[in-house]
Amino acid sequence: MLKYGSDKPDLRNPLLIIDLTEFFQRCTFKPFHGQTVRAIVIHERLTKGQHEKLLKYAQGIGMGGLGYLEVLDDGTYKGPIDKFIPEDMKDELKEKAELNNGDTIFFIADKEQQASLYAGQIRTTLGERLDLIEKNSYRFCYINDFPMYELDPETEKIGFTHNPFSMPQGGLEALNTKDPLDILAYQYDIVCNGVELSSGAVRNHDMQIMEKAFEIAGYSKDVLEKKFGALYTAFQYGAPPHAGMAPGVDRMIMLLKNEENIREVIAFPMNGNGQDLMCGAPGDVTEEQLRDVHLTPDDIAESYGLKMTASASSKEVEETDNKSGTVQITDEVIEYVGILGKLELSDEEKEKSKKDLTEMLDYVGKLNELDTSNVEPMSHTFPISNVMREDVVTNGDDKENMLKNAPARNDDAYIVPETF
Repeated sequence: MLKYGSDKPDLRNPLLIIDLTEFFQRCTFKPFHGQTVRAIVIHERLTKGQHEKLLKYAQGIGMGGLGYLEVLDDGTYKGPIDKFIPEDMKDELKEKAELNNGDTIFFIADKEQQASLYAGQIRTTLGERLDLIEKNSYRFCYINDFPMYELDPETEKIGFTHNPFSMPQGGLEALNTKDPLDILAYQYDIVCNGVELSSGAVRNHDMQIMEKAFEIAGYSKDVLEKKFGALYTAFQYGAPPHAGMAPGVDRMIMLLKNEENIREVIAFPMNGNGQDLMCGAPGDVTEEQLRDVHLTPDDIAESYGLKMTASASSKEVEETDNKSGTVQITDEVIEYVGILGKLELSDEEKEKSKKDLTEMLDYVGKLNELDTSNVEPMSHTFPISNVMREDVVTNGDDKENMLKNAPARNDDAYIVPETF
């Protein structure tokens, strides 16, 4: 994506990005040394005010600055870094960048991935500010040959670039023999006017290839089985080669309506808190619903990094009072209570909740200290007895009478249809 600085380029924008990394390694401009250098040429000169606004934009997206050179009518250069380019290299720059009198060239320097990203953003804003974007047109393109893996700039570990379940080009042989960063995937995007309309891929249908693909990204077989259990189990029974895509109909409508924000056309827009006010979603989850998906409150607590059981080993969340045996309320517990109640608590409210809950548990602790040795144990708060019938063994109903309505029978037994 060198030319566009994006994997979803807007082809209505005529500006292109060029690479000048090798050129600037031979210059005396130290800030560009050891960096990837991208450049964009526009066929006009900007005013001082335009340059200042553009610099402010660049700094706003995280760039340290935005170098540039203007080519004057006599062919000489004017700009902040002119003096750092040797005279004998200025003609070479004109040739490499195809510069003409009256042009301006902008320079973006950073680590390779970041330089490409920044260059794409500068390309877009220049196209918009200079009114270069082609109007009333739809420019489509297919994006293919996505890299299967990328290097995380923070952890410097290899991870998946996009869909981890797509098929790597070259299959298992490529995974076993190639540098992971050189492996491409069978992934495809359809892009129009800088908007990704549809994304698809040839899916990985081979369990052996999938295990190896995840292993390269740092996932063991055990982790793969645990995190993607349903898919992993299904693949044990075999899967045919297959591919799929997901068209973004709402994005197509957005383009046709010339809207900048998808929320203007999406069927069920959500507010800033992620709520669908029309449908009243998300709603409260009942315990029965949690049971249906085999979840408990403890599972949810664990997903937030908390442990709500009364285990003495859980020092981070709770501590046990030796006198009463009750759980002490910590800040983490209050945080979790707020999550359960979908409440945003102020510091003052957290302290009050902490005090109230502590008093409640202290009361429970005092109840536990009461002498109940002479109190008959009950399963209810008041005595009850079996009001249905006496618990005595009797002979059952007549066998033939019990079996007379059986849809099918075998001697003295019901025949139950086989269901598995």
